[in-house]
Amino acid sequence: MNIPRLLPALILGSALAVSAAAPAEKGSRSVFGYVISRDLRTRILTFRTEAGKEMKVRLAKDLKFRRLDNRPNKLETLEKGHKVRVNYELSDGDLPVVRNLLARIVPGSAGPKARSAKRSRRGPGEFKPRVLMKPRRAIVDADYLKASEVTDQVTDKELVLGMEINGKARAYPINMLTGPSREIVNEVLDGTPYAATW
Repeated sequence: MNIPRLLPALILGSALAVSAAAPAEKGSRSVFGYVISRDLRTRILTFRTEAGKEMKVRLAKDLKFRRLDNRPNKLETLEKGHKVRVNYELSDGDLPVVRNLLARIVPGSAGPKARSAKRSRRGPGEFKPRVLMKPRRAIVDADYLKASEVTDQVTDKELVLGMEINGKARAYPINMLTGPSREIVNEVLDGTPYAATW
């Protein structure tokens, strides 16, 4: 049985922004959308839902307003294009009443209609993706050690992936199949091609 030598690793970090929304009150309805306009004098908020429907609601005097970004929790900070979660109740008046409102900025977005319009202006052959990772050379020539030559590279309790074909075998320690630069080892064993990955 052979053991692959330790190959250099590259660790790639990534960040994910997560936002939380408060649960809707009992008896109320909740909808997500993008602000079109707001009038603090009449307390009317107009927004476009994610389904593309335009809605108008009236902000209650006891409104609970909270932002999920770094801006102050003031209605004056609410601007066109900001994403909102609107918890509203149907009323006897002409407009639904909102008692809970969450808002945050969505970078480079003014809502679904604006995004789809931007996509529709693209012509064929104009797509230019960003390069997030440089292409890496496929591992097709890994060095191996015989089991009798292994000393402190692998412990007795270590997990390995094993491959055996017609009495010929390979073992791949899982801790050596990590990182984007060495997570797949391409090999041919007794004439049979395969890929070892974890």
